[in-house]
Amino acid sequence: MQIFKRVINQRKPAQNLIEFIFVFPILIFLTLIIFETALFWQDVNSIYNLNAEINANVALIEPSGMMLGDTCAAATKALAILETKDSMISLNNPVYSKIILDGNEPFSLYKYYANTITVGGEIKPQIILWVDCRNPFEKGIITQLEFYHKTLIIKATIPNFSGGEGIVVIPENIFVASPKLNTIKHY
Repeated sequence: MQIFKRVINQRKPAQNLIEFIFVFPILIFLTLIIFETALFWQDVNSIYNLNAEINANVALIEPSGMMLGDTCAAATKALAILETKDSMISLNNPVYSKIILDGNEPFSLYKYYANTITVGGEIKPQIILWVDCRNPFEKGIITQLEFYHKTLIIKATIPNFSGGEGIVVIPENIFVASPKLNTIKHY
């Protein structure tokens, strides 16, 4: 019994302070990493689920009533769903713009985008919704969401000692793209 008492009495008086100084910042850092990972994972799941919901609703639209010069009903429905559900994603007051990239309306490739950010020195939209209505009768209607998740807390860069730019380990903006979902109706 006296051996244990002797070992306990030999603790240094500053040991608790030193343990606190080293362990506490590591615990805070790990908590921030868990928080940032949770936010990123939430955005990834939201983008995937939102694209699946958009595509499921686009599948309900009948493309046989499309006439040249009209806007594709599937594209307007997809944008309406994105506007109502974009609060699921970490966006700040998005204002959507439309570009027609290929074809004549309604048989065209639509690109809806909002909130520009800087990625690698280039200005890019934070969110893009693609709706491909070019050939809805044979190839179906294809939807895809692209999103840049903006990291809030942790960004990591290793300095380049040769004078060039640093090596980015955890970027400020992380690209997330949902899979392309295709809706085909057989007539």
